[in-house]
Amino acid sequence: MSNFLVGQFKIKQDTRTIDSLSTLPIIASKTPVNVSFVLHDPSGYFNNFEKTYIWKIDNVTIEAAKTDVLVHTFESGSRNASISMYASANNDAMKVDKHVDLDFTAEIQDPIEKVKFDGKTFIFRNQSLDLNISCVTGTGPFHFCKEFASNGHVYSDDCKTSVIQSDQCLFHASWYFKTAGKFNLDIRVWNNVSMVNTSIAITVGEVMKQTSLTFVVLPVISCILAIVILVFALAFHVQQRKRFTIEVADFDFQARDENLMEKTLYERVRDSLSESFKGRLIMCRREDNNHEDLPQQENNQEVDDGYASTSIHVNT
Repeated sequence: MSNFLVGQFKIKQDTRTIDSLSTLPIIASKTPVNVSFVLHDPSGYFNNFEKTYIWKIDNVTIEAAKTDVLVHTFESGSRNASISMYASANNDAMKVDKHVDLDFTAEIQDPIEKVKFDGKTFIFRNQSLDLNISCVTGTGPFHFCKEFASNGHVYSDDCKTSVIQSDQCLFHASWYFKTAGKFNLDIRVWNNVSMVNTSIAITVGEVMKQTSLTFVVLPVISCILAIVILVFALAFHVQQRKRFTIEVADFDFQARDENLMEKTLYERVRDSLSESFKGRLIMCRREDNNHEDLPQQENNQEVDDGYASTSIHVNT
């Protein structure tokens, strides 16, 4: 009879059952994984045996694991980890001691926690949606698919017929909208250890009628031209006025206060006549002075003093 126990590992993580017999089982990081040893004992022969289990991860003994189930959470990072177990079954009454030493290597991958997108979710009709989809965390390869829906109607079935695969979690979502309305962009991204579904609300607005550019530009240009013409006209007028302005010199040597007195027409005519007769009187006086050199007339003859024969009549 053999001294070895017969059994195998059973690996479960969330709702996934991982095949321990595969070449390289994949385990997600940041999520507890259950690794159990299933003893092959269909007849129940080892029910009364005392069993002992020793678990090791990367050759480090896990002291808390004394049962046939190992619960462990791996840290983030893509790497390979070795898991081993030593199991023994003893029965002193029967003097039976059997054991088994099993191990396997698993690949640790980071799950996709969430996805994000960059781009406008509000566009106008007859425009194309342009979004960039990326993952916050995760280990590749990644798979991506999308579909658009509105009021329960699916516009594409890419998630059923076409899947994009990439080593980098960077995908592009585009769609041309011929009608306005509200739509949903359903995105599905997954890798070997996780899957994320995201729905993005898309609003497509109606194109607004815009005023022709001619009706906006022409009035503005016309106003600018009118202002320019007005400025040039004023400048030309000022220049021409300066050219034809004649500077008059002030040759009036009279007192400034007399020259600036305001006179009526009658006063101006009277002053003019007075100045005229005053000049004649001065001339007459000069003639009388000349007559003094002549012989004196008889005493009984009246002497003309130069004033008796002169009379001034001013008609008012």
